[in-house]
Amino acid sequence: MNRKPTAYILLLVAACALLAGCGRSVSDADRLLARIDSLADVDPDSADVLLKPTPSTSLKGREKEEVALLLRIKVDDKLYRPVTHYRDTILQLVSYFEQHPKVLPSVLGSTGPAMPYLYAGRIFADLGDAPQALDYYQRALDVQSTTHSPSGRVGDRSRLAMQRGLILSQIGEQFFFQGLHEEALHSFQEANAIAEMIRDTLSMIFKNRDIAEQYKFMNENDSSIIYYFKSLKLAEEFFAIEMCNDVKSQLASLYIQKEMYDSARIFIMPSLKAIDSANITATYNIASKIYRHEGYIDSAVICYDKLLDLGNIYGRRNAHRELSEIAMERGNLKSATAHFRQYKHLDDSIRKMDNAETVARMHAAYNYQKHEREAHELKAKNDRMRVYLLLLSSAVVVMLLLAGLVVLRRRYKRQLVQSSMGKTDLLRYSYEQKTEQQKLSEREQVTGSTIYAAIQSHLGKAGDVPLSDDEWQQLHQTVNAVYPNFREKLTSLTPMNNFEYQVCLLLKIGVKPSEIASLTAHSRESVTASRRRLYEKAMKKSGKPSDWDALVTIL
Repeated sequence: MNRKPTAYILLLVAACALLAGCGRSVSDADRLLARIDSLADVDPDSADVLLKPTPSTSLKGREKEEVALLLRIKVDDKLYRPVTHYRDTILQLVSYFEQHPKVLPSVLGSTGPAMPYLYAGRIFADLGDAPQALDYYQRALDVQSTTHSPSGRVGDRSRLAMQRGLILSQIGEQFFFQGLHEEALHSFQEANAIAEMIRDTLSMIFKNRDIAEQYKFMNENDSSIIYYFKSLKLAEEFFAIEMCNDVKSQLASLYIQKEMYDSARIFIMPSLKAIDSANITATYNIASKIYRHEGYIDSAVICYDKLLDLGNIYGRRNAHRELSEIAMERGNLKSATAHFRQYKHLDDSIRKMDNAETVARMHAAYNYQKHEREAHELKAKNDRMRVYLLLLSSAVVVMLLLAGLVVLRRRYKRQLVQSSMGKTDLLRYSYEQKTEQQKLSEREQVTGSTIYAAIQSHLGKAGDVPLSDDEWQQLHQTVNAVYPNFREKLTSLTPMNNFEYQVCLLLKIGVKPSEIASLTAHSRESVTASRRRLYEKAMKKSGKPSDWDALVTIL
């Protein structure tokens, strides 16, 4: 009579035992994954050892395997392994965890929900797709702002703050690479505030340095120096020798800009004695400038030779340019010509690299819009309002990208302007190497052209006789055919507007300044002022209009 209830009781006890066993299995798996996650932040090699076995009995169930795969990406990134091949994987993981929002917080705690977006950002950053990377970083911040630290997890609040600081730093880097220094500055300042709050000295060293760099590119050198000194003081207290030398090199560079060469020498000497492979180009560049200023030309040449052997493409380009100038000063025209040819070769290569990077950014913007549109259509076909929001956000990102391109272009042109003094001497030397026969041949090509005849016809008429748009185009094509890269050589000296370029075209074919006013429909005073202004912008000093005419002649 009591057998039936007894059987029920036994069955209930067995079921409870089975459920308890399953609970222990899941808990063990959670603890293993959480431990790997924590280790990845401080000891990624150990995390790698724990993660290497293929998830099997200890990680049953798809959710555990997905978490393990996300941790695989995190560990590889922490160990500086390539992660770009995880592109499709991370997109699948983002989609999976969006559909199962409780998995990551239950396994990894408060830092879990933002992790897929953080490493999606890291992967797209390595792919060179800045707009997509920035979008995922922002989504990581958005997820963090709605995340609360689960009870019972020791240190979750601190880890959440550290993760937020990391995301802000990554955002700052993407803005920095696009030349958006004010936006980068704000991100690094927020990251530094977090580092100070949790007393993360190592992060404070890097964040103060990053803030200083943004001020430097914004030409706020006094603010830059303040933050470099903050970074240096922290690095010295932390015994971070390599970081100390890096900051000292940056300080030396700033002091050279301020023409405080004695201070620059004090800070660059430690870097010369313990030079780091990552800072070879910057260190020898700075040292060479100090030596040249102090008149130690042989010491400067040693630095340039080091740059030719060990420097990056920018360092080698600058070294060839400077060695060419030194050779000219010493009367060694053969050596000057050889170095100048190498300089031009490297300069052309850098220009091609810059053009390729611009095209890549435009492709990235296009791919970003395409990817977002497809993802949105898949998730919300009937929600048209989200489509409008997506298009708006895409437009904002494209505008940011275009703004970044404009900033980069301006910075690149400033760099060309800063080096223009040496270039003019070399251009003059190159012009003087032409034979009189070559110069005569060029002149005959110009005077024998259709557009030259048209200009002479205009000048034979009374009053202002401005050229038409078609005639300006013919003149541009003729001059650049006879004098290759004429326009590029001009703009490498200084940026100019359309009127200023027209003045230079007419000067190049021998039109008198008094006649240029008629052909451009401007006053003689305007023509004179534009020539004087172009010389002052290019050479950074006062000059006469005829000084600019002389420069145009040798291009």
